[in-house]
Amino acid sequence: MILIDSQAIIETSAIFKLLGNETRLNILLLLEKQPQTVSELVSALHLKQSNVSHQLAQLKHHQLIASTRRGKNLLYSLRDPHVITMIETTYEHSAHVIRHEGHPYPFRDQP
Repeated sequence: MILIDSQAIIETSAIFKLLGNETRLNILLLLEKQPQTVSELVSALHLKQSNVSHQLAQLKHHQLIASTRRGKNLLYSLRDPHVITMIETTYEHSAHVIRHEGHPYPFRDQP
């Protein structure tokens, strides 16, 4: 069993809450491909600029993304690729659930 301090549990919970939002998931997946400005994300997601900016602020607050200035714009990028691994793992699990399949790699022996 992994023992984690309470602060790490709180932050882990906050990250999973962030990943529970479809817009934020799509932003992260777009940023995995390449850094983008707010305008580029707005165009790709077909959302209002204010909504995209709000989601970016949430992701940046929890250090999942970073921004650098490019002229008059901010260029957003992934800060830590681990988040994509988390998304991919969760996606794989979801696909198994949707197809009503068991997980192919059990972590524990079944009684």
